[in-house]
Amino acid sequence: MKTICKVDTVEKKIALTFDDGPLNNYTPQILSILETCKVKATFFCIGKNAATHADLLKWAHQQGHIIGSHSYNHSFWFDLLSSKKMEADLQQAHNLFKEELGLNVKWFRPPYGVTNPNLKKAVERMGYTAIGWNVRSMDTVAKDELVLLNKLKQSLKPGAIFLFHDTMPVTVKVLPDFISYTQEQGYEITSLDK
Repeated sequence: MKTICKVDTVEKKIALTFDDGPLNNYTPQILSILETCKVKATFFCIGKNAATHADLLKWAHQQGHIIGSHSYNHSFWFDLLSSKKMEADLQQAHNLFKEELGLNVKWFRPPYGVTNPNLKKAVERMGYTAIGWNVRSMDTVAKDELVLLNKLKQSLKPGAIFLFHDTMPVTVKVLPDFISYTQEQGYEITSLDK
């Protein structure tokens, strides 16, 4: 399945993406950081979390961030479903984003980044573009924020798509410093659609 994981460019531009929210911990803090830094990002939202926290979903959208689908349930067994069941899950999330935001989402990030022929069929039927990443922050397992920040700094390269999670405290801690560092290095953080 074709998945966009980076952009082939020499321009110093990168994109930040956030998976798994929105949740009360830590989506609001991340939205505030992005607003303060005047940075746009993409939020690949889990539908059931967006349904429970529609206010945060709307806040992200109103700030001009791109909203993408990360499935409705993000089930551990998602990649074992039939293409019809995958499509039903994606449609449920799609309907929610349409109802809450008046938005037909067009981008999709597979749960766990796993793709297979069944998912390819479902994604094609939904008319989605699959988005991956080429820099996985590892913020879901990071124990030391300085180690994480150094890893991120070393991964900085033109066209990179960074994977973060707006559900992790360490992300809130490192994000301001990482944004400052990228800007000091002459990078522009831009949204995926650009």
